[in-house]
Amino acid sequence: MRGGARVALVRQVAMYLAHVALGRSLTEVAALYGRHRTTAAHACEIVEDLREHAAFDRAIAELEHAIRLQVRQPSDAGSN
Repeated sequence: MRGGARVALVRQVAMYLAHVALGRSLTEVAALYGRHRTTAAHACEIVEDLREHAAFDRAIAELEHAIRLQVRQPSDAGSN
């Protein structure tokens, strides 16, 4: 079972963030989620369209920022 509309939206947001915040190609994103490249591209288009809504845009922007901060952190922080 693939889940309902909310599950699909969460997956689309995750695909979008993997592409935008992590810089993964649409081909890589599709492979990560077991989908076709065009499905990953469609997911990104949906999220981009939803970003026209201010509250949604703020939430996505905060997620992007948090992801980018985590990616910049060295995995061995605190060790010499």
